[in-house]
Amino acid sequence: MDFTPGPVWQQVRQPVLLLKGGRDQNSPADHAMRWRLGERVPPPLFASGYLQTMVRWTKEQRGARR
Repeated sequence: MDFTPGPVWQQVRQPVLLLKGGRDQNSPADHAMRWRLGERVPPPLFASGYLQTMVRWTKEQRGARR
């Protein structure tokens, strides 16, 4: 890859939640956190606290905009 993200991130002006699975041995870092209904694979297992963190952060951002 010939892309340096630093200059792009310096231009971002809205809140960003970045969650990285540092111990994920099965998927590359840029895989999607979703699955399609009807697929014959089980839904993903999330790290303890992942969903709660995402929901809390989203609610905090919504509250900050009001």
